[in-house]
Amino acid sequence: MYRKGGHNDAGILVTREGNTYHFAVELDVDSVVEVDSTQDKERVNEIIDSLIPKVPEIREQFGNCLPD
Repeated sequence: MYRKGGHNDAGILVTREGNTYHFAVELDVDSVVEVDSTQDKERVNEIIDSLIPKVPEIREQFGNCLPD
């Protein structure tokens, strides 16, 4: 299982649907954008670690796509 911690502070959400883990970044309190997924439970921490430094860039890229 993945560890708890920094991904919450960074605004990274991890959900599981069946055997697939989905990774999303919060754009604001009501919106997220899914950025990755895996069925490999062992890769969850690796993906979280790779997303943390990319969060500002992801928010900038998708921030203008919010609905009115």
